[in-house]
Order: sequence, then structure tokens, then C-alpha cells
Amino acid sequence: MGKYKIPKRYDIGQINEARRLSGLKEIISKHRVCLRCDRKFVSEGIHNRLCDSCQ
Repeated sequence: MGKYKIPKRYDIGQINEARRLSGLKEIISKHRVCLRCDRKFVSEGIHNRLCDSCQ
């Protein structure tokens, strides 16, 4: 079976719109520090703690 994929940044707007319509909180993207390489990157939410190159 395939592995679950995290949506790309350009999908976050559509996901947030669907979440708003269903009464859920929005996913907030912000700058975070990668837990592996300590570089700053734009996170796609609280679940995203590794940058793209370390994933």
C-alpha cells in the first residue's frame, strides 16, 4: 500500500477553506526550525517539523 503524503503548501488554502466550512480550526503555517538540520523553513502545520530536504 502507498504511504500517506502530506499535501503541498499550495493545497493548504483549499484545505483551510474546507476546514472553515466544516467548523474546524485552520492549519497555520509558520517558520519553524527543522529538528534534524536546524535550518528555518516554512512549516505546513504543527505536524511538520522536518524540512523538505530532511524528510
